[in-house]
Amino acid sequence: KTIIVSCLTLFGITLLTALFPHQLGIFLLGFVTISCSYLLMSSLLFIVLLFNPDQQDTLQRMLFGISTMIVFVIGFLPSILTITLGFLLHFHLIVQGMMVIAINAACIAGMIILAAKKYESFNPSE
Repeated sequence: KTIIVSCLTLFGITLLTALFPHQLGIFLLGFVTISCSYLLMSSLLFIVLLFNPDQQDTLQRMLFGISTMIVFVIGFLPSILTITLGFLLHFHLIVQGMMVIAINAACIAGMIILAAKKYESFNPSE
């Protein structure tokens, strides 16, 4: 799914660039933000699934649905904060893009470590 979202976003960016070529930097920053945030959201959803593994249970399915909304907000939060900081400090768009990639990579690495710790003690029969 990550590849599909990235490809559709890249197609949209290409179309927008053809229509508004002077805004290329903003469009590329948006592409980087959406792609990195989607990867972060995917890793967060994996952790949520480890806490609620039984999708046949109505309560766990409901908790997963509520958690999905929270994951959506948390997934975009590092990118939005990084772009806001870059805008306030008047960084160039390329620097902002690199900051978004670095912050999201660090968050994804942290989520993978957290998921690995949780998965070590995961017992699907419980």
